[in-house]
Parts: sequence; C-alpha cells; structure tokens
Amino acid sequence: GMTGMAMEERFHQPCWQNGPLGQPVLNGALYVVREV
Repeated sequence: GMTGMAMEERFHQPCWQNGPLGQPVLNGALYVVREV
C-alpha cells in the first residue's frame, strides 16, 4: 500500500489526475467531488 509514503509522494502516483480546480482525482473512484 501507500501507507509508508509521504502525502506528496502519494499524490504523484500515476493513478491520480488533476481535477478542474487542481484537486487530486483518483482514477476509477466511485465518487468524485466536482464544483457545479
């Protein structure tokens, strides 16, 4: 898992993308928070 990684290192993994506001979005997530 990612429990041994620093927070910044976790969000640099290829499974994350940047959302429209620069927020981290996990590919394949069941729910994604978006601004309307």
